[in-house]
Amino acid sequence: MTVFFTASFQGKKKYQQEYDLILQTLATFPITVIGTEKGNYLSKLPAKFKNRFKDKNWLHYEAIRYGILHADAAIIEVTDPGLQIGYEVAIAVQTKKHVLCLSLNEDYSLKIHNEYLHGARYDRYNLARVLRNFFASIAKEKLKNRYNMFLSDKQLAYVRERAELEEVSTSEYIRKLIEDDIRVANSHDDD
Repeated sequence: MTVFFTASFQGKKKYQQEYDLILQTLATFPITVIGTEKGNYLSKLPAKFKNRFKDKNWLHYEAIRYGILHADAAIIEVTDPGLQIGYEVAIAVQTKKHVLCLSLNEDYSLKIHNEYLHGARYDRYNLARVLRNFFASIAKEKLKNRYNMFLSDKQLAYVRERAELEEVSTSEYIRKLIEDDIRVANSHDDD
C-alpha cells in the first residue's frame, strides 16, 4: 500500500515534532510513504510534468496532486488548518481516496461527513492505534473484485447518460448506486 502524507508548512515551527512522530510511526507499518514531510514527493512526479511547471509553487502542488492521485490513501496532519491543507484534503476526497485527517485538537470526521474522509484526534499514545484502525478500515474498502455483466442497449444508454450527468465513469456510477442502496438498507436496520 502506498500512502501520501503531508502537513501544513506554516505549522512546521510549532508542530514539526508531531509531523516527525507520524513519519516514525508510519515507518512501523508495511507501507510505502510518499510525501512532503518525507521529501520524496517531487521525485515521483514524471519528467513531463516537471518540465511543464517551471514555477516552484505550481510544481509543488502538481506533485502533491499527482502523489495523492497515485497513492492508495492519504494521511494529512490538519492541526494547523489552512487553505492549502483544506485543498489537499479536497483533492483526496474528490479523487475518491480515503484520507485520514489527523489533528491534535479535534476529529474532523465529526464535522465533515464524507465516506472518504476519516478523522482522528491523536497524541503520541494513541497514534499507532489510530493508524492501524485506519489501515484496517480502508483495506475492507479496496476495489479488488471484478464483476462483469450484460446490459441491454437501453440500460447501457441510461447508465452512460447518468454517469455523464454526474461526471463519473459508468463503473463509478454503478458502484454509487450500490453504495446508495447499502446506505438505505442500513438506515432501515437502524429503525
